[in-house]
Amino acid sequence: MAQDFETVEVRAKREGAPAWTVRGDDVYGLSLWARLPEEAPSGTRLARSLSSVAALWPRPEAPAGFAGEDDFVAWLERREHLGALAVIEPCLELDDDGKPLAVRLRRLRSRWARGFVAGQGSPTVVPDGGSVDVTFADRGVRVVAYRRFALPSPIEADGRWAPESMLALGWLSVTMDLRVDGSSEVHLASSFVPSARFYREGQLCARHEMSRCRPRELDATLTPTPEVPSGTTWRRFSTQGYVHARR
Repeated sequence: MAQDFETVEVRAKREGAPAWTVRGDDVYGLSLWARLPEEAPSGTRLARSLSSVAALWPRPEAPAGFAGEDDFVAWLERREHLGALAVIEPCLELDDDGKPLAVRLRRLRSRWARGFVAGQGSPTVVPDGGSVDVTFADRGVRVVAYRRFALPSPIEADGRWAPESMLALGWLSVTMDLRVDGSSEVHLASSFVPSARFYREGQLCARHEMSRCRPRELDATLTPTPEVPSGTTWRRFSTQGYVHARR
């Protein structure tokens, strides 16, 4: 479904005609509400908010894989996710000397990436909710794609999970290194809440379960304060790959 994706192209400050390409892996990411940790706080405003979540967010089962981007979008059409991210057909173009010229990829459009609450579009639009940043170097490029989305509280009109707290945000992030020798690495991470699933070339490759969060990790996400970490550690996947002649 081509209309559900948009093309991003970033060029290096170098002139030349493309002669070679390095192709990275397709990566999908999903954020889903799931079972709460057994150590979830009790008797607090945050606990009351958490106890009301079941009526607001379903607990869908994410598939073990997708047959392709159309299959991925078809699952998103169920409107059971809180956030989504996709980096499709990432490609590094090289000149005759093997120097980086440009990066091109397709990413999921905002209307699906922002996610849904109880089958409806998120009531809160997050400024600068998603971006793709590209950094060029002599030996390759680094592509960083992220998506942030609101986690509105079911019992607070302003969407906050505790008095005087900030709006809680969930996030997904993919960092991809594409190198001039054809090798690549993918680094995956997410916020502590909600649960997350990452797919590489359509197959489930990493998952984060919010049921394993500790109380302090719930607090860091749902009652955020500036400069306090609120996300999982990186998972890294490497590919040897090879350089393709441009046609």
